[in-house]
Amino acid sequence: MMVKFQLLGKSCELHDDPNIIRTISKKIDKKDIVIFVSLNGKTEELVEAARNCQANGVSTLLLTANQNSPLYDLCEISLVGFKSEISYFPEYEVRSRLPIQVMARIILDAYAIRTKEKFS
Repeated sequence: MMVKFQLLGKSCELHDDPNIIRTISKKIDKKDIVIFVSLNGKTEELVEAARNCQANGVSTLLLTANQNSPLYDLCEISLVGFKSEISYFPEYEVRSRLPIQVMARIILDAYAIRTKEKFS
């Protein structure tokens, strides 16, 4: 997603380090938007970052497979993809991310189409 947004002329950053996420989330400007991607919606540093965004009036979008999660409740817009109840590795969170990837692709394609129409 990051590279595609950059190709469309948007300044975009990707952070996956918990300490960086916590720190950066306190400094994000109100004119920006944060897109959270979390299969279970319970990742502690993402929940903390969403609280920071909410406190600072930063818009948030969530791509997840769990509508019963803290992130779902904290984000302005939450898109929920399917998650199978069956896991072949129950002790790990290794379910398919395909529904989230499809949602991300739809968002990127829709944005690209609208951006192209706007400047054509």
